[in-house]
Amino acid sequence: MCQLPRGSRVALVSFGNFATVVVPLTDRQAAVIDGISGLLTQLRTQLGPGLLEGVRSVTGEGPTASLPSGTLFRAVAILLTDGWSSDGIPPEEAAQEARRRGVQV
Repeated sequence: MCQLPRGSRVALVSFGNFATVVVPLTDRQAAVIDGISGLLTQLRTQLGPGLLEGVRSVTGEGPTASLPSGTLFRAVAILLTDGWSSDGIPPEEAAQEARRRGVQV
């Protein structure tokens, strides 16, 4: 995280049995590092719902908000996973929604 430009804002979302905002959008690096340190493994992987919760965290918008056609991305979501999605909305569908809302995955 130290490599991000000054003033960059980051949100941290965990997803397992359910998606949870661990750290809301902030420019406080220490808060995000503390949030990462406190993450625990869970039994399931709600990959798609986790991605959508991350999109909501960085855009601050409801589920139907979108960018005008041709608008550049305004945020990036970095998804760390083992690649297995146990249930919930399919991750490909969540990624399409993220792109529609201006978030590059």
